[in-house]
Amino acid sequence: MPMIKQASRAIEHMTARERRIQRAKYARRNKMHYIDKLLNELEMLNLADQRQMPPVLSVAINKVIEESPEVTVLAQTKPASVMEAMDALYEIQPHVQPDRGRVGRPISGINQGRALRSPALSFSEPPADE
Repeated sequence: MPMIKQASRAIEHMTARERRIQRAKYARRNKMHYIDKLLNELEMLNLADQRQMPPVLSVAINKVIEESPEVTVLAQTKPASVMEAMDALYEIQPHVQPDRGRVGRPISGINQGRALRSPALSFSEPPADE
């Protein structure tokens, strides 16, 4: 096979590999943002002393739990309260985050100076892979 064809195939192979890696990275990033959004809504409910989740929030959280193989068997039951849902999402979160030495850093944006907002309860699917 001529050297030009070999080089062309090698480039195509690397490009396809890089696209797969990029899609996986975006999917992980989108899932992290979605979990952060859900945790923020749960925190708002917790601060308002609400113990039960609105149905739309419950459905969104249950779907994330069902799609997360890293959740332990005990947490795979549908959370009945705000605190149980938070615990399940906190269990998933470290498995989604890239390992960048996050020791000692907040994991969901809580206490990072973000303005608190009221729960919007507009939980759509996380964005599709880009």
